[in-house]
Amino acid sequence: MEEALLALPVHPESIDELQLNPSIACNDNNAPHVVPQNITFGKISSPFYNQSAHAKEVTCLWTIFAPKGYRLQITMKRFNLDPECNSQLFFFDGEDQKARLLGKFCENFYGRGDLFSKHNVLHILYKGRHISPMFSFEFYFRHVRKVNKCARITDYQCEDGECYSRYQVCDKNFMCKDGKDEEGCSYQLPSSDLTCGIPPIAPNLTSLGRIVGGYKAVPGSWPWTVSIRLNQAEPEGHFCGGILINYEWVLTAAHCFHSVEPEKWSVHLGRYNRLVDNAYQIKRNIEKIIVHDNYTLVDIDNDSHLFSVPVNDIAMIKLKSPVPQNNPYVQPICITNSDQSQHNITWVTGWGVTRNTGFDLLLKQAAIPIIPSDECVKMLPKMANVIEKDVICAGYKEGGHDTCENDSGGPMVIYNRDKRRWELLGIISSASGLDCGEKYSPGFYTNVPKFSSFINDTIRMFSSIRREVNLE
Repeated sequence: MEEALLALPVHPESIDELQLNPSIACNDNNAPHVVPQNITFGKISSPFYNQSAHAKEVTCLWTIFAPKGYRLQITMKRFNLDPECNSQLFFFDGEDQKARLLGKFCENFYGRGDLFSKHNVLHILYKGRHISPMFSFEFYFRHVRKVNKCARITDYQCEDGECYSRYQVCDKNFMCKDGKDEEGCSYQLPSSDLTCGIPPIAPNLTSLGRIVGGYKAVPGSWPWTVSIRLNQAEPEGHFCGGILINYEWVLTAAHCFHSVEPEKWSVHLGRYNRLVDNAYQIKRNIEKIIVHDNYTLVDIDNDSHLFSVPVNDIAMIKLKSPVPQNNPYVQPICITNSDQSQHNITWVTGWGVTRNTGFDLLLKQAAIPIIPSDECVKMLPKMANVIEKDVICAGYKEGGHDTCENDSGGPMVIYNRDKRRWELLGIISSASGLDCGEKYSPGFYTNVPKFSSFINDTIRMFSSIRREVNLE
């Protein structure tokens, strides 16, 4: 049965009379326009709809209530926001932005169908600026009865509403985009099944860019780079980078976690735009976060500037369900067994700060040279005790080329020409100065091969996929 047919039979005669006034929702106090449950059908449009262009920044909030036993249906009439995604529309399945994110949209909405909330409250956020009359949106909301769209009572329902049979649980087919149907399952996969370090699309290595002021990566060219996200901050949830090393384990930096409670975090894989979803992207919930036992912060007094530098800065994330092996944009990387002294140039990727002015929407890449430890000690004599530990020192002496805030936990990789694959050498850890890209302030990276025992011991202890990470 069509869910739209179950809507409450109360419909005003004129659609124009249903138009909610945008000025109530778009105010300087960030107070939402609360739509009570007796309004069962209505229309919402962007601010300044059909008005001349201007560049005013605006935030608009709506909170729509339906009676218990109902949920909300969104039908888009017009949606065309600017292609640079300076303006975005978010739908949260609850009373505020801490609720589950139902959808976030920029550019266009067409072909997506209607949205349905799970609950009887829907919170809507618009952030952006009106730069042209052609960039605007208009949609209807209405109350619909809650129904279980699954045909059989024994069926299960994914977070996005799709159904799957109990016979499809733990069958390795991943019916749910977040892998919920494969959570808690045990698999036996031989290590020979693990293809690693081979992207579906070759990265563009023709320009030696930098993440701080760097350049955009080719989508799909670094398929092991993941976004570790703080759930309560979504849709701006990106917090740190991470590295997929097999089908259920992610490496990252230990200093990323102020809390190791798994339910507070999630992992997005196959992502290119930090905010906008794509067809290959998947999400995984987290089962366990394991921080290295010897992780600590060392205080450094560098010319009257006191700051802390992490050592043993490595953590492992076990996903609640493995990622599918047939998604070319979600692929693990091999861990190298070569010494850092054998390499001059490494590559790093991340969504962190660019030009020290803000965060980039698209994944960026940078070429970073390794600085031998003895040279690094000469540059930073007060940090000798840190440099001599299991870290890699890398960067440009003249500054300007570096990883930065929110790049932490991401990969530092090298290319193995003999094996024709990319291999993981380091984890983005910290800057050696107060600001990213400072002169004579290279970055510090966790030397991953030095932690091979920690990695393999952790996998043996906690994995549902019985396989080690081979260093070969």
